[in-house]
Amino acid sequence: MSDTPISDSTPHNVADLGMRIRMIERELNAANKRIAQLEHEIELFREHADYEDVCLVEAILKGEEIGRKEKEAKP
Repeated sequence: MSDTPISDSTPHNVADLGMRIRMIERELNAANKRIAQLEHEIELFREHADYEDVCLVEAILKGEEIGRKEKEAKP
């Protein structure tokens, strides 16, 4: 069951609206799962990085910056 409330006064077909809401919730859950996976991968890179490799360090920092921006963009 969805956590998103639907008003009985909705002028649309409630069944269609409910299906759309569930689809959006699944997409959101999948996106959040992917973000968590990427954050984990970034952490693994940080743990195993040879910090003498400047290019790798720059890539890690850029990935962290992108991750922070994505988190900030979340509603």
